[in-house]
Amino acid sequence: MRKKFVFLSFILLIFTNVFASYDLEQQLHVEHWMKTLEKHPFVLVRINAAKFLGELQDRIAVPSLVRALEDADNDVVFAAIQSLGLLGDPTAVKPLFEVSVKHEGTLLAKEAQRSIEKIQSYLDFKKKQRDANLDTKQPTTSEQ
Repeated sequence: MRKKFVFLSFILLIFTNVFASYDLEQQLHVEHWMKTLEKHPFVLVRINAAKFLGELQDRIAVPSLVRALEDADNDVVFAAIQSLGLLGDPTAVKPLFEVSVKHEGTLLAKEAQRSIEKIQSYLDFKKKQRDANLDTKQPTTSEQ
């Protein structure tokens, strides 16, 4: 019995280390692309960095993507807008709205509005999910 416990403890320790190293790798990966988005001289690299940050689905990238909304190249701005929509962070709504006003009547403005709608849809979904969870936790009249 003791050997089984030691073996299971060892397996648990291995899995814990694997997941911890994955989290660290993920964080380093996100930080790399954030720096690339903010500082790389080539437009195509910045565009790809913005796209990758959206695909990585880590909200720590939101501030970098918001700063990218001020990039001199509209393709970088467009990629940042799309990624902010994917991340669903409510702090991006105001900067996205500002982009839609600044670039009114352009594709950037339309995409900014689309991303705002995605964020709002995500927030509505989360609220409904929380409400549903609260409803299932409340005792019914027959249980009282």
